[in-house]
Amino acid sequence: MEKKLPFIYWMVFIIITTIFLSAIGYNIFLTSSDYIFPLVSSLNVKSKVEKSQSLEKERKAVLTLSSQKKNYEVGQTFPVKIFLNTMDAEIDGADIFIKYDSGAMEVLEEGNNFLQIGNIFKNIAGKEINKESGLIKFSILSEPKETFHGQGEIAAINFKALKKGAANISFIFIPGSTADCNVSRKGIDVLLAAINNTYIIE
Repeated sequence: MEKKLPFIYWMVFIIITTIFLSAIGYNIFLTSSDYIFPLVSSLNVKSKVEKSQSLEKERKAVLTLSSQKKNYEVGQTFPVKIFLNTMDAEIDGADIFIKYDSGAMEVLEEGNNFLQIGNIFKNIAGKEINKESGLIKFSILSEPKETFHGQGEIAAINFKALKKGAANISFIFIPGSTADCNVSRKGIDVLLAAINNTYIIE
């Protein structure tokens, strides 16, 4: 008469076999993942690099601070114009951040207005000035479906020379940042460079 194994033995055999097969499968997965995961990681890095390179190609616009001359006398007033060259980029707005030496010069206002709007866009938003720290902020915006490309004047700001010495006026611009000067094309910053200026007050 054939002797049957108790049920508990069969259960132990099934559990041990399952654990053994699972361990083999996990080792196979780890071996194959050495080839799979680096490939996925490489594809992700390549995608990020290509996206970054594409954004860099979009950056073409140049901001410039300009005036008629470099030397002024104490008490003299002079306009500083903000020029934009978009190259061939179509733009629909810009954020301007300017820092100036508030100890050497002051911004002149007419009826609480310190900007003379140029010929690019007429809509101004977020206009601010802090005369103590020498910080100016504002944005220009296009009308719906309106764009601009080429060279033009964003705005002009009138200054008065206060003290002898060198006086700096500069854009706040850090490539890749959105909390500084930006020139927008459909939400993409296309600003490549910002050219500052230094004046000699005599």
